[in-house]
Amino acid sequence: MVRVSRFVLAVCCIVLITGVCSCSGDKEEPGLFVSGVAGFSIKFPEQWVIYEEVGNWTPVVEGESPLDDEDDGFSEYVAVDVEQLPSKISVDDYFDNYRRKLSAETRNFEQHEVGEVKIDGTKAHYILYDKEMPEAYWRILAYVMVKNGKGYVINCAAENRQFDRNYEALMEIAHTFEFK
Repeated sequence: MVRVSRFVLAVCCIVLITGVCSCSGDKEEPGLFVSGVAGFSIKFPEQWVIYEEVGNWTPVVEGESPLDDEDDGFSEYVAVDVEQLPSKISVDDYFDNYRRKLSAETRNFEQHEVGEVKIDGTKAHYILYDKEMPEAYWRILAYVMVKNGKGYVINCAAENRQFDRNYEALMEIAHTFEFK
């Protein structure tokens, strides 16, 4: 009887230790979105709602902030669009094409700023612009990158009059982007 109890105790210890070891590395980090197919990850604040577009790469994911109060009519958002590029194209050319398309297709397009930064060690162009949509007037900070034959655009947006207040938080989310 003692021998069986020791055996059962030893088995229970092994199961417990194995379970703890295997679970510790598998826990998902709250707010972390990973797409192996699209080749990236990005971290949203825990309280944001995350929408994943399955099978459609434009956008792959969008995170929306909770409303600030009852007077807040629109959530800020960060979305990642990915497209397979038909040929080798530089980030400079991809950005130029993106900017031309924006100005041609966006109602009341107003560009405020353009520049370059590094995101996950990769050169990214950015553009800050205003865009009128039926429900609101938006200000959008878009980061444009090219990697492994794919074009990536990280759109950080808020209602125009709310953008300055949310700029730092939106930018921080965009800079959690990593290629996978």
